[in-house]
Amino acid sequence: MEIMRERSRNKLITDAKKYGGIGLRGQLLRVHKNGAKFTISKVYIEDKLINPEVLYTLILVPEARVTSKSGVILSYFDRKRGPLVFYSYPEDAFSERERNFACSLMDKAFDEKFFTYQTIFFSSMNYYFEIDSNWSRGNKEMLMVSIVLNTPINSMIEDKIELVCQEFASKVQKTEKLFMGFHLNEISRFKGEKQEIQTKIEVLQSYIKEFYNAVNFSIKIIKENNKDLLFKS
Repeated sequence: MEIMRERSRNKLITDAKKYGGIGLRGQLLRVHKNGAKFTISKVYIEDKLINPEVLYTLILVPEARVTSKSGVILSYFDRKRGPLVFYSYPEDAFSERERNFACSLMDKAFDEKFFTYQTIFFSSMNYYFEIDSNWSRGNKEMLMVSIVLNTPINSMIEDKIELVCQEFASKVQKTEKLFMGFHLNEISRFKGEKQEIQTKIEVLQSYIKEFYNAVNFSIKIIKENNKDLLFKS
């Protein structure tokens, strides 16, 4: 199940309020064999908001699951095998299944450079970009960085993280011969370049670690500057 984006969700709530709707976030359903019960009480809704003579329509919009760990995943497109994970950091943050799911989202990236993908199992912000390459068909390496956070994703976070992604992409694009790092699986073709390939891999991994730190710093600043508006749950 793909989850509605935060901007779309906020617009839906805002539009509903124009017609007397009441927005409630973070509520849970108790599911029974005979149906589902909404775990809500008068504690959450002021009496003056509810007219006992009016019928109300309840629309349930699922929230994305917030993971227990944060991390970043860099994926690349292999011409023979399709999207592959290059490196994720912290290295123990995600299971192989999660890493593979993140890189599979590259199929969605050709229409939109930056996009948020949320499900009830996995949420990530993703940024697709390309770098010049002497070793790939079309002279391009197709890359995507995915950011998974242990905090809810909202439009304020999306805007800031998109800028951080742009800075990361620019740094990778400007570093000479980084494309070599994505060809370790083809080492038999480039035996004379083995040492330089390994060097470029290490450079890319260091960039990803710096990117992870930049993401965390940005989230910290957002939280500190918006304590009264965000992250109350």
